[in-house]
Amino acid sequence: MAHPRRDRVRRAHGRRRHRRRRGLRRYGRLRRSRPGRHRHQDRGPGGGEPEPAATVTEKVTVTPKPAEKPGPATTVEGDGQYLVGEDMQAGTYKTAGPDKSGFVDNCYWARAKDASGEFEAIIANDNLKGQGRVTVNKGEYFETNGCQEWTKVG
Repeated sequence: MAHPRRDRVRRAHGRRRHRRRRGLRRYGRLRRSRPGRHRHQDRGPGGGEPEPAATVTEKVTVTPKPAEKPGPATTVEGDGQYLVGEDMQAGTYKTAGPDKSGFVDNCYWARAKDASGEFEAIIANDNLKGQGRVTVNKGEYFETNGCQEWTKVG
């Protein structure tokens, strides 16, 4: 039978040797270079694996542009009376002519000084059978009946 004291000494001695080797391996002295790797990459601190790149997070504050106030329309669709400069923009408008879905094949438009509906308030008017154009100025009233959409062209 083996002596118990000697076994302990051998075990302790073996551990020390093992620890020493592990420490040496840690710094690459006992490692063999692997194909494709350089010697300095096998070494520990200062020559080991590259440190990961720092992540930079940038905080960006986005301020939405204020919504533009809806201005006067550039198209006029449907029958009615419109104040130029408020309900529609001033300028030249065109239409393709009478609305084909209507009962009467006629397109009436009028420019007026005010919304009174009086004959004296009319600046200009016309009944169209085909396409037409009209130029309206700010402050006037534009009236349309039985026409397709009016679109601003100038």
